[in-house]
Amino acid sequence: MSKRLNILIIIPELGQGGAERAVSKLSLLLEPYHDIYFLQFNNRANVYYPMAGELLYLNVLPSNNLFFKVVNVFNRIIKTRKIKIRYKIDVSISFLEGANYINVLSKKNEKVIISARGSISQDIEISKFFGWCRKKVLIPTLYKKADKIVALSEGLKFELIEQFGLSQDQVEVIYNSYDIKYIQKRLKESISSYPSSIFTKLTIVTSGRLHPQKSHDQLIKVFSEIKRVSSLNYKLVLFGDGALKHRLIELAESLGLKTYNAWSSEQDLCDDSDIYFMGYVKDPFNYISKCGVFAFPSLYEGLGNSLVEALACEIPIVASDCHSGPREVLAPSSFQNFNLEKAEYARYGVLMPQIKDEKTIKEWRVTLCNIMENESIINRYREIGKERIMDFNNSEIATKWLDVINLIQHTSIDY
Repeated sequence: MSKRLNILIIIPELGQGGAERAVSKLSLLLEPYHDIYFLQFNNRANVYYPMAGELLYLNVLPSNNLFFKVVNVFNRIIKTRKIKIRYKIDVSISFLEGANYINVLSKKNEKVIISARGSISQDIEISKFFGWCRKKVLIPTLYKKADKIVALSEGLKFELIEQFGLSQDQVEVIYNSYDIKYIQKRLKESISSYPSSIFTKLTIVTSGRLHPQKSHDQLIKVFSEIKRVSSLNYKLVLFGDGALKHRLIELAESLGLKTYNAWSSEQDLCDDSDIYFMGYVKDPFNYISKCGVFAFPSLYEGLGNSLVEALACEIPIVASDCHSGPREVLAPSSFQNFNLEKAEYARYGVLMPQIKDEKTIKEWRVTLCNIMENESIINRYREIGKERIMDFNNSEIATKWLDVINLIQHTSIDY
């Protein structure tokens, strides 16, 4: 006989990021088997993705003042502990580092699962004294108190064990889940909102938040070189929003690229621009699938949501061989090589050196053009991607999460 557990999912806020999208999917996967509660720190934050279960709030707003930051931490621990008791939580699952701390420190009798989403060692924003404290004190000390740590990739698991001293038995790898049937259904939809002539086999497309981690500035420089040496009508389309949008638009314009941006009320969308900043577009799968190549030049990743979704969109992928993520998706079981100098045409996509100088810019330019102008390469990667994407489907991932919950509860749950 199956036993429904009370599961609390903790996250700072339910915004537009990859972790937020992951918890949305997780709630929908677990809801048929367990009772789900969501806890977010800030009750003023918008909810962008569908959720299963009851939404709870701590009503503790963020602060930039150091004193109030400390006070907020204690308030969150106390309030979270009270919620765990009130709702008789059996298992609490947290996403993102701040929520992981609160989850562990508010632990009572429930089992605690924390989720590692991205590389800590490679994150350029984790620096100075507090960054040292996070890497040397908080993560090694507090993460050990969790009953299980779910890492988004094998690369992250290796980092947690080797650099933070966590036990191999404590860390489990579970990929994000993807509704493959839904994505494939969207691929068949016609393009209606935008001119279809923007999305052709000569279009490079990318998707993700506009953040330094994603290295969009370097991709724009690569694209500028493509336009400089080629007379073909290449285009670059970026789906996503973020703090760097104005800086990236200024960079594109400074390089002489005719630029469209979705945030300007003075611009009409037409097909005579070179580069298109489309802003946040929900599920742009049918647009991505019509393009020639998906570019993913990240500096580091956990796994890469948009990278996996691009596989489902049946489009060739060119990705940097950055720390954790792309190689695991495109060349599983192969050796990680952070010092690539040339393009590596792997089984499920093309791995590249990170873009950092004129030499790597040229390598990206040549590779992107070679793919878009080579029908056989396009067709091969479109077909082979269908094989790899099935490793990320909902049913596979749901089973792994249920197994972890079952393991730490020491109960037999039918599903």
